[in-house]
Amino acid sequence: MAAGRRTGVVALVGGFALATALTVGPPGTSAMGLAPRAAQAPRPSPSRSVVFGVDHVYGTLAFKGAIERADLGEEYEYRPHIAITFRPNERTNRVPVANLAMCQLVATIPNPEGGRATVLSRQTEAAAVLLSVDGETKPLPEVTFRLPKSIAAAAGHIGLDVTDMHLLWPIPVELK
Repeated sequence: MAAGRRTGVVALVGGFALATALTVGPPGTSAMGLAPRAAQAPRPSPSRSVVFGVDHVYGTLAFKGAIERADLGEEYEYRPHIAITFRPNERTNRVPVANLAMCQLVATIPNPEGGRATVLSRQTEAAAVLLSVDGETKPLPEVTFRLPKSIAAAAGHIGLDVTDMHLLWPIPVELK
């Protein structure tokens, strides 16, 4: 069995150190040289990644960190690495407690007449975060979204948001 080769990338974005490590072994094997389990589809190796810095506020939530977009060939994979800070005294989305339940990746085509945008794709992942004290900061749980490149190319906007299932807090970074 041939030994794998370990490669890595480290980037400092928005105060967060992002590290990616990959062990490359023989084709069709894991880092240990084992064939992948049948229940898991092999994940294509990213040909390149783009990192979007995040340092924005939307009402009662401040977002800081990065969103990584990996190119997987026919699709993009988005991985947010974001800390969320509660600011309960702001006017927009004022709540005594931010009890976040979901994170969403949305790809849309804006309406040229100013009406509702056309949604091409909306993916949701559970992301439980409870913020109740002014200035409290917690990380967004690890979530991953995949978007076909054909949808990304057709979209006028690609973005992430979090919700408590009543209110929506967009993370104001364009991911196109």
